[in-house]
Amino acid sequence: MIMIMIMMKVLDAHDQLKTMVRYYAVTEATSADTQWQMVSNSLFNMLKNSVKLSGDLHRQMNDVYSFYVDYLVTDVISTIHRADDLYAQVTTTFITVSDDGDSQQIDSLVEQLKSVQEKLNDFDENLEKTVRYSSQLFPKRLLVLCNAIKQSLDSALGTQLAWLEGFPSESQFVEVEFLRDASEVRLRLAQTADCMEQYKVDLGNFCEWLDAVQPPQFASSLLPTSQMDALDADGAKLRTILRSFVDGSLTKGELARQYLTKVDKLMETNVDRLVTDVKQSVFNKLDGNIDKFQEFLGSFFRELFAMYVNLQKSMDSNDQAVKKVARKHEIWRKPAVNFQSSEVRFGSTRFHTVARNTSIMDTRCNNKIMFYL
Repeated sequence: MIMIMIMMKVLDAHDQLKTMVRYYAVTEATSADTQWQMVSNSLFNMLKNSVKLSGDLHRQMNDVYSFYVDYLVTDVISTIHRADDLYAQVTTTFITVSDDGDSQQIDSLVEQLKSVQEKLNDFDENLEKTVRYSSQLFPKRLLVLCNAIKQSLDSALGTQLAWLEGFPSESQFVEVEFLRDASEVRLRLAQTADCMEQYKVDLGNFCEWLDAVQPPQFASSLLPTSQMDALDADGAKLRTILRSFVDGSLTKGELARQYLTKVDKLMETNVDRLVTDVKQSVFNKLDGNIDKFQEFLGSFFRELFAMYVNLQKSMDSNDQAVKKVARKHEIWRKPAVNFQSSEVRFGSTRFHTVARNTSIMDTRCNNKIMFYL
């Protein structure tokens, strides 16, 4: 009788294991994989909303820059480029033609360099005239961020303009010194142009980064139903020999012998194999998916807010528009998850899950992109 009770407990534990594995690892409707998909789909929606919110912010900043700032920056940069071209021509004449240079070229260069100084000195004043057209997201500190470079340019220009305006002087033309000084001025001109255009470059990089956002893909971690076949067969064998003993077809000794030779070791082997498969194919993969998505979201929001901070530097401290947009992201809201429902809530916002392999279309900076869930 004790033998029968032990075998019944083995059969009961075996059935419980099969039920648990089917519930969490095999049946799609109740599996841990489906529960993860419910959460990840809602997180994908949160990510999609963050990208859309940032895309809207980019379009507003780009519009403000294009309408009220770009023409001023372009004017300064084009003036700098013309000065650089003239510098190259004057230098070529000095080195390859005559130490006396070309007086007309030199006069043009002097006039152009003074024009660069004038436009840089008037830039903030001219920019201030257009601020009234946009109360927020206005990059009014463009030149402030370039002050150190501008001061280096002013210093280099002061020396070169004095020399160029007094040329030809009684002092002998020293080719090496002129090349060094000219190179210094041209370097400062290039640095100033790059700095003045940096905000526009940052806007372009922000747009490209948003367009390149690609959420990670997750393979299904469901266990194939065929994995349960061996356990079903083992359970059926154990039930058969128990039934045979109950109806008198087997003696107690035959019952024990058949259990030990045909069922016990095989059942243990198949159970161990199934448990290992569940760990590796389901839960380890699930842990990996969660870690992968956590790392992706952390990286995404770190880069996103770093770009926000970088763009905010060009704006007045009283301009809070970027900060207000940053606060709208659902990442700050505490999620409420209900695994009995196909919804995850972030604060007052409700997200519905979508079927796997569904594409989400979203228009961002310039392109239409696809999120594959």
